[in-house]
Amino acid sequence: MKIATRHQLTIGLALVLLSLFHWFPLDVNLLELLGAFAHFTAVLSVLILLFSLIKRLWFTAIASTVSAVLCLVLVGPHFSSIDTIGKGDLTIGQYNLYHQNPTPKKALNQIIELNADVISIQELNSDWAGLVDSIIRPNYPYSIEEPWDNCCYGTGLYSKHPFVSSEIKNQYGIPVIYAQVRINEKVVRLVSLHTYTPVFPNQT
Repeated sequence: MKIATRHQLTIGLALVLLSLFHWFPLDVNLLELLGAFAHFTAVLSVLILLFSLIKRLWFTAIASTVSAVLCLVLVGPHFSSIDTIGKGDLTIGQYNLYHQNPTPKKALNQIIELNADVISIQELNSDWAGLVDSIIRPNYPYSIEEPWDNCCYGTGLYSKHPFVSSEIKNQYGIPVIYAQVRINEKVVRLVSLHTYTPVFPNQT
């Protein structure tokens, strides 16, 4: 199968522009939406690169290489480990459980094994209330939560340390938990929420 040079140019240019949108969304809704998925563009670029090399489509191969590099520079740091010096005074576990998770008990048990001082859970729904009571709360006596049964914006905050203050505010239609936790005579301020998904680009 022979792909014309103009088609190679079109594919290659589109791929490079897509990768550039991850860097410069220009306050355009569609570009901001595309920009949220640099990891997908990186995978797509690598697949097109492999296909281009097999078919000897040199322009497309060069363009997909440029696109892959641009995306991997953005995505790469998310896979690197964070170096820490010594043990901190506070450990926080932040978890997005997926609203329709078919195995919530397994997910909550995995969370509890990590033994963080504070747990922040997103996509919490009321169907899980009994599981949260039996799995999370025995080790986390201080809690504040706002489950949601439709979609994915339910949130909960669970702590081994006492709350100095806590409240739930409705901001832009989603619940946001504000809390202060006392840790070794220090007060730490926490905020727990599920941000808008990228389908509402300029609101995110």
